[in-house]
Amino acid sequence: TALCFALAGAALLLPERAHWRRRAQTAIGFAIALLAALILAQDIFGVDLAVDHLFNAAWLHDYRPHPTRMAPNTAVALILSGVSLVLLPVRARWAHHLTLVLTMLVAVIGSTALVGYLLGLELLFTWYPYARMALHTAIAAVALAIGLVLKAMQQPHFQELFGAGQDKRIVFSGSAILVTIALVSGL
Repeated sequence: TALCFALAGAALLLPERAHWRRRAQTAIGFAIALLAALILAQDIFGVDLAVDHLFNAAWLHDYRPHPTRMAPNTAVALILSGVSLVLLPVRARWAHHLTLVLTMLVAVIGSTALVGYLLGLELLFTWYPYARMALHTAIAAVALAIGLVLKAMQQPHFQELFGAGQDKRIVFSGSAILVTIALVSGL
């Protein structure tokens, strides 16, 4: 988990003017998505793909069978983040909008974990005790989502949208408010 977040942070901090930034960001996004997908596949199919053996966990005294494995919701959030990093350099409008949708899903996953910790919703996690996202991971997921949104907003399409007429800004702001209300209500 820490490796994926460190890679995502490095991808967001790549210099904007570097000609190799797009390829590096895409490669890092693929690596994050692949690593998280392998870990999620281990949970879903119950197989050992040796991804857990990348780091030595002999020193951990944990009751879980795989103490270094990320929670499934963390893996989903990192897959979505990796795909967002892959789509960031793409110049198509659909890619920009899909990046924002995926980033919002990452924010929702991290926010629901934070709300679970804040409200002490322990009963929701009793069905599968290994599915719980760690508190610091939830905070990092929300921070990563904010970073991805800020990076996506730097794309030319969104610069045109915000620099356009007031009517387009009102429609965009109204849509964002409605989506936020729907997500908060669902939460």
